Amino acid sequence: MVIKNVKRLALSVILSMAMIFGQALPAHAFVHEGKSIDGIQVGNVFYSMEYIIANEVAFGDIFGPAAAETVVLDFNGKSAKFSDYLSGGVSDFDEFASIPANQTAAAPNSMLDGSGNTVAISPGGGETESNSVTSVYSTGNTSAEVAFKNALEAAEYVKEKFSFNNGLTVESSNIKSGSGNKTVVLTTSSQDSSKTYTLTYDGKAVSETFKGTAIGTTVPPAPSIPSTPVDDDNKLQGLDSEKTYQYKEVGSDNWIDYNPESGLPETVEGKDILVREKETATTPPGTPIEVSVPGDSQEDIEDGDTQRNITKVVAYNEGSEIDTVTVTFDKAFFPSEKVYLSDFEVKRSIDSGAYSQRLSTANLKISADRKSASFGVQSVSKQLDEQSVKYSVSYKGASTVDAGSAVIVPAVLTYIESYSIKAIEFAGNDLHEIKVTVKSGVADVKVNGKKMNYKGSKEFILYTTELVGQSSAQIKLYASDGSELESKTINVPFS
Repeated sequence: MVIKNVKRLALSVILSMAMIFGQALPAHAFVHEGKSIDGIQVGNVFYSMEYIIANEVAFGDIFGPAAAETVVLDFNGKSAKFSDYLSGGVSDFDEFASIPANQTAAAPNSMLDGSGNTVAISPGGGETESNSVTSVYSTGNTSAEVAFKNALEAAEYVKEKFSFNNGLTVESSNIKSGSGNKTVVLTTSSQDSSKTYTLTYDGKAVSETFKGTAIGTTVPPAPSIPSTPVDDDNKLQGLDSEKTYQYKEVGSDNWIDYNPESGLPETVEGKDILVREKETATTPPGTPIEVSVPGDSQEDIEDGDTQRNITKVVAYNEGSEIDTVTVTFDKAFFPSEKVYLSDFEVKRSIDSGAYSQRLSTANLKISADRKSASFGVQSVSKQLDEQSVKYSVSYKGASTVDAGSAVIVPAVLTYIESYSIKAIEFAGNDLHEIKVTVKSGVADVKVNGKKMNYKGSKEFILYTTELVGQSSAQIKLYASDGSELESKTINVPFS
């Protein structure tokens, strides 16, 4: 009974300390459905923070008699065994669990959520949340680019997420314009051309490596692949026939030589591939370009029947210099049909004013089902206030109807999607729980100067005692370069 009470007291102290103090880099955060979850694993069951707060006494009866070595604490994106923490001699859990040697990942087979429901966890459900890196390459003596399979949120491309071996450091990180938030440009310390560098992203080593680029070395630019990347003979267009290239499937480590005069094998049809210039004795490999190799169309369309109508146009902007316009047709392009940017006439109207002259477009892509085409247009969003931008699109000279236009409201009036704050009592302490969901472009959120914990899916959360007795609090949002995006004052409920 004495041991049980001592452990309950320890639990009270741990939870209070973990929720209130420090925010270090994530390490072994338990992730479920794309979100890192605070809580405690006892045996093979993970008890979420929401469940523990709502069922404090019941959880105490579970936690109290449990052997310390069977318990894993997971708070603020860091996790460690309870037994290691007790013997570690460090009172602050964040400080203790920020040391790699002290970390143990939660690996349950089930979880109790805030409603008390049991959720089955598939194997690997406790792995660190990470996007898939498809390639890493040097673009100069002090620069490198990292390409990802999926688009990144602002908190996922901060420079602290990236590190290299062999003494190469990362000075800054930014999204590459026009990459759809899938490529990050890194400014590094000076690279050594005799060394090979391996990337570690979000605490996990990546299999992709690159050789350093010497000072003064000219790195060849990425090849330009216009319009539909594959022609009738399954050849990539827009490549120099005098050069040798390489390709690989996204996610593969195997680069395969490709001669522009030869066609791609049928095995890559319908897949995403990366293409780059082949490395020579004096030239590093070129920047990979991701392209989608279309497979056979599922539509029954006769070759030569190129007459089609636009059914929908969608335009959007995610805070970059480029607006993306997607055009959907009533029937798909057939497999051998060529599609060019010049086939589309794109005009723009601001606040229902007169339409502009034909706009320049770039980066044409055809969807997997070949019924949609998308391309980029230089944005005017940042030059406007609350005015709306309307795009009008026609294809091969066909007149535009209502379905052939789309409206985009470029001005970001607020970066906050939603927020909540509530007073709670836990382990004898009065606390406040603050949750903030943000839009793209936000890397950090602070409440009265205290950094919030990123939970995934653009949501930040913080438990704190510092707002007890306060009538208001200040939420501040920051970009990846540290610049302030927005500040908002919120009312604080009484404890």
